[in-house]
Amino acid sequence: MEGTFLAVVDADRIQDYIFAPRQLKLIRGASAILLDINFSHSFQLLREYGSGNLDEHGEVTEARLDQNPLQRWEIVYAGGGNVYVLFREEDSAKKFAVAACSLYRKHGVSASATAAYVPWGQSFRATLESAQEAVMIRKSSAATPAQTFSNPYWKICEACGGAPAAHWSRNPVTGISILCAACKVRRSHGQRALYLDEVSPGLRPPPDFEIMAAQARPENYLALVYIDIDRLGRFFEEIHPLAPEDYRKHSMHIRDTIKKGVIAGCQSACATTPVDSCAPFEIILLGGDDAILMLVAQAVRPFLRSFREIFQERLPNLTFSAGVVWAHHHLPIAQYTYHAKDLLCSAKAGGGGRIDYLVVSESMVRGRDKGSRRTMRPYSFEDFDNLFKTIAALKRQGFPSNKAHQLYAMAFAEESQGALDYLCWFSRLEPSHRSTVCRFFPQGLWQEHPRRATGAADLAELWDFVEAE
Repeated sequence: MEGTFLAVVDADRIQDYIFAPRQLKLIRGASAILLDINFSHSFQLLREYGSGNLDEHGEVTEARLDQNPLQRWEIVYAGGGNVYVLFREEDSAKKFAVAACSLYRKHGVSASATAAYVPWGQSFRATLESAQEAVMIRKSSAATPAQTFSNPYWKICEACGGAPAAHWSRNPVTGISILCAACKVRRSHGQRALYLDEVSPGLRPPPDFEIMAAQARPENYLALVYIDIDRLGRFFEEIHPLAPEDYRKHSMHIRDTIKKGVIAGCQSACATTPVDSCAPFEIILLGGDDAILMLVAQAVRPFLRSFREIFQERLPNLTFSAGVVWAHHHLPIAQYTYHAKDLLCSAKAGGGGRIDYLVVSESMVRGRDKGSRRTMRPYSFEDFDNLFKTIAALKRQGFPSNKAHQLYAMAFAEESQGALDYLCWFSRLEPSHRSTVCRFFPQGLWQEHPRRATGAADLAELWDFVEAE
């Protein structure tokens, strides 16, 4: 559309802002703040520039600038900390870019965003790429936020440890604490659990990770799940021509699919949770093509199963990858997310459509060893579900837990010794258990395809996190 201008707003360091504090309520509040800015506050700001493609309920419509001479702007996409808007006037695009960034400081204190606007190029694709490049140049040239050091004249925030404390905060459980201005705002938004009413209105938001972990089996263990769509850029590259309405249709559909899938997965995760009890999950972040949430340890399989069903039904031409970290709730949230990002990269490096995991416990702490024969990770979702089914079947048959855990040592022994130990172990199994074990180990301890490796340690690691359905 010749003569129009595309403004792009992109939130900075979203995960750094959300996971800066350790407490669940503050993490929840940070996520709520960013969600409100991305939609509510940004949409209210847009209305100041005349009429656009927002209805009275704040929903994006299909109204287009090239079809309505009285329309002043058109939202191309909103979600995941991004807002893309086409404007008729350059002045409006410029003012919106500046004002939208100021919303993050106004409502999030330490939150920030980067924006740029460009005139219409040869096509929408070229215009979008130009705007995104301009945003990335500004991000890379921006000053890195300074780290606050200890000083005898001020106290550091006890929640995030990253800014000078400015407010007293009283908590009936933990007592008095002092917070920075950003954490004070986070706490004020922390009572509102995002999407909980859409999952199950009868549940209460968990006040902290400890309360949530009390419902877990094994007790006190939680799982952080990080999901991201594979090769999304290539998906849009294959759409020719790419008009603003095409980009909006596909990107909004992808965003809504992630949301529907996460909600359906959480509904499966809390299917047996009594009404008026704490929710066994916390949806921490829903982006345009990714999601991060915390679940009780045993809820990972039902969540992933329901999420996959929704995803495959609505986006049959795309795949997603996942990283899952099982750990005690005392593990700092920063460590959860650090490992989950690494695992997600591992799953994508395996070709996409895969899942990698890590179990952090006192007895088993095994990081990602690329190409290791001691594990089948990363798994395809089908093989991962088969691993869960095998464990569930063995538990229904009364398979001894100590025998399952013996597989871990076999996987890390010298290969010939491990194979010999496995044969000795197998010979002592009850006949009713051998057929199930053989289905999982059809070639013995070591399998040759798709690569020489064993799933013995994986079965032992995940044994305690699977229930005999």
